[in-house]
Amino acid sequence: MFADQLLTFLKDWVPSIAVLVGGGWILFQWLFGESLRRKKEIPALDGKLSARVYDYDATRLVVSLDATWNNRGPFPLRLDFKNCWIDVFRISPDFSHRNCPIVTNRDLGPAVCSHYFLVGQVEVDYVLEPNAESILVNHFVLEPGLYAFRMELRSFARGGRWWKEMILKVSSAAANALNSVQTVE
Repeated sequence: MFADQLLTFLKDWVPSIAVLVGGGWILFQWLFGESLRRKKEIPALDGKLSARVYDYDATRLVVSLDATWNNRGPFPLRLDFKNCWIDVFRISPDFSHRNCPIVTNRDLGPAVCSHYFLVGQVEVDYVLEPNAESILVNHFVLEPGLYAFRMELRSFARGGRWWKEMILKVSSAAANALNSVQTVE
């Protein structure tokens, strides 16, 4: 009697349980594959900074900073234009760091200039298109000396924070070298 009930139970419920387990396995596989796909499709920016130096007057020079950003991701990337800026740090001649890394925000003191370069330029948002190159140009009037430039971009996307840094000697000799270009990738 018990064996007949067990066989009847197995015959009635095993196909249903198998369908549920199989459906659960397929759902798990799909969700896992989706999470891997989304991790691959995160925003991916790379870029470089380059600068040109021009004579302005006897005591000041103009630095034209070109930032080239490439959106390697498959989707457009909207920048948070209120949180994208360039910091310019002057490196004094008596800077005493020796044989160790320099962290611009920590070691060089306050920035001589912080410029939110998209504020006033765009009204709603600034979009970096996928698989395209975007060039952002900014100009600074500086006295001769050694400077560190730090450009930071932020987006509304998760983990959307990128930056590039560059050290540049601003001098009349650099301006006279046919507007020589210095590039950092």
